[in-house]
Amino acid sequence: MNPIWARASQIRGSPPSHTAGFRDRTTSHAMSLERYDLGGSRGLEVEGDRTGMDHTSLDRAHSEVRRRLESVAAGQWDLPTPCDGWSVTDLVQHMAVGATMSCQILAGEPWTRDSVVAEVSSSPDLKHEWEWRTAEERAGFAAPGALGRTVTHPIMGDIPCTQFLGMRAGDALLHAWDLARAVGVDDELASELVGEIWANMSPMVGIIGKSGFFGSGPSGEVREDAPLQTRLLDLSGRRP
Repeated sequence: MNPIWARASQIRGSPPSHTAGFRDRTTSHAMSLERYDLGGSRGLEVEGDRTGMDHTSLDRAHSEVRRRLESVAAGQWDLPTPCDGWSVTDLVQHMAVGATMSCQILAGEPWTRDSVVAEVSSSPDLKHEWEWRTAEERAGFAAPGALGRTVTHPIMGDIPCTQFLGMRAGDALLHAWDLARAVGVDDELASELVGEIWANMSPMVGIIGKSGFFGSGPSGEVREDAPLQTRLLDLSGRRP
């Protein structure tokens, strides 16, 4: 077993038999492969790490997701999210698949998208699926020397691992807000982490709306003295 995968695999195990009514969804809409070009986008090159982020940034971003994911009830998996066309199921599947993509990129392995999508889509317990896959992702970024390396992203090519970390932490934090909005729980994000992700994403203000990954990008209607979370959400194409 690759050591990047081994460090967190002890929690992997078998999912609980009781799935609280979760319905397996494997439709082509729910699992469209196009949505799994995760964690980056064409034309969004950032020059290294602008924030001083380290692997604990991803830990904290995942904590923000976990806090909302734990509250998802059996009858809420089909609820719509702020991500166009995505249900809560789609969103959590997206995050679980993205975590394994990260592990494969960090290990220098080929991105086996089709098989990972199939595995996640057939999981009877998405909360457990998200938990063990993101634990392995966190272990990968925390591995000695990981952040000093260059990694090969399937879309962006060779990039510093610190840049990849920023992309992954931002993806998780923003989706924590999406999940909170979908299921009607607290959507206030950790302010320090919001600041880190803002510092990482704000230099892309002029191009982020053209990427196709963040809606239309910033609306141009949010004042500079607005709360930083509001500005970050707007930058990422969300309209809180």
